[in-house]
Amino acid sequence: MKQRNKHKSAKESHSFAFSFLIGLGIVILGGNAGVFAEDLKILSLSDVVEAVLKTSPDLQNADAKVAEARGSENEAKAGDLPNLSAMSLMTRGNDPVYAFGSLLNQRSFTAQDFNLGALNYPGYVDNIDTALQLSVPVFSGFQTQSMKQAGKLGFKLSQKEKEALAQNLRFEAVEAYLQILLERQMLDELSHRVQSSEKKISDSKSLKDKGLILGSDFYAAQAIEGGLKARLIQSRRMLEEARWQLMTLMGASDERWDLKGQLYPTVYIIKDKDQLFEEALIHRPELQGARLGRSIAEVLHQKEKLSLLPQVQAFATLDSNTNGASPLATDKMMGLAAQIPIADPSYFARKSIAQAKVQEASAEERSLQQKIHSEIIETVEGYKGFAEALPILTETLKHAQKALKLVGPLYREGRQSIVEALRAEEGEMQAQKALLEDSFGIHSGYARILLSAGDLDATGIVKIERHLETGNK
Repeated sequence: MKQRNKHKSAKESHSFAFSFLIGLGIVILGGNAGVFAEDLKILSLSDVVEAVLKTSPDLQNADAKVAEARGSENEAKAGDLPNLSAMSLMTRGNDPVYAFGSLLNQRSFTAQDFNLGALNYPGYVDNIDTALQLSVPVFSGFQTQSMKQAGKLGFKLSQKEKEALAQNLRFEAVEAYLQILLERQMLDELSHRVQSSEKKISDSKSLKDKGLILGSDFYAAQAIEGGLKARLIQSRRMLEEARWQLMTLMGASDERWDLKGQLYPTVYIIKDKDQLFEEALIHRPELQGARLGRSIAEVLHQKEKLSLLPQVQAFATLDSNTNGASPLATDKMMGLAAQIPIADPSYFARKSIAQAKVQEASAEERSLQQKIHSEIIETVEGYKGFAEALPILTETLKHAQKALKLVGPLYREGRQSIVEALRAEEGEMQAQKALLEDSFGIHSGYARILLSAGDLDATGIVKIERHLETGNK
């Protein structure tokens, strides 16, 4: 008898320790410990999204690409501007032609330099040639205009790529946020079910010892209790994982934060699939980028078609020569230079490649439209599945809660077994889990609908935030 009591005491002590550790873990992970309350940062969905966008290395990379595209556009614009350059050349030599020309350019030619001996063997001559040249584009054969247009379109394309990335990052932040709310509420639900099950098991031990409860029922109930405890441990780890995932997205190192809101069983008003697709055709940044890519290809194709046109430049040169001791002798020259590609063997190949790129960009645009259409159908139908299941799951939870409430008195009166009592605990947990997962699907599905339509901006985030914090009341 003493041995049995000792064994019983050890089990109760173990159960108490387990409950204490679980409770402590919930307090720490939930971030509600009074001693740390004043240090906690309570973050809204908007706060989290802002932090993700601010610290994302991918978005910083996109910013750099936008700056690069702006630089390319400015470089193309500079093709219309005059170009001023300076050149200085110091030479020394005894080549007859060089010596004769240098002396002429320096205005230092003398009668003695016409002697045959001086002409054939002039000796070493020094020359410092300094030139200033101005060139002004007159007609580029529409090449500069094409590059300016392509640069402008390329800059817009980089902005659309950045916008698309920002919307995808917002969606990732929403998913991570919702995952924490889901795991936090599941952890709370499992904690209550484990505590309630432990009390029922503890109360049933004396009845089992007296033979009032079958041993098989008692052990079956303990198996159910063990399953609940295992799920509680798993839930705690899943919450920890979800927190770290969000911290990684935010680029945060401080763990002293918690999130506002919960997964309220609420629904959103959504547009029909045709309206969403029409919006996506206008707002979806990836599709806008595909159109810009096609326009760039068309501009470059036109550039290659016109590459046989002549290119004309005006120029003016100021050239001075001296041997270092003589005064500067200055010459001036101005004129027009025209370059006419009469026979360019690569012309047709270049034009063919540019035309193929236009066809490729057009096909990519059409393919993206089809993918977006399919994506909208998939997201809307998925959302409707969660929304339409919500009333059933809400009613199911009410039934499970009612069953749990009714089984208590029946169990204490001996009219229900301990197994039925633990099954009611497990049933309530399963019904709550199904409702929470459905609510997760509703909020996540709405965010995905906004993403598919190209509307997951700050306004969309605030709308989801309001549903999470107030249930849209």
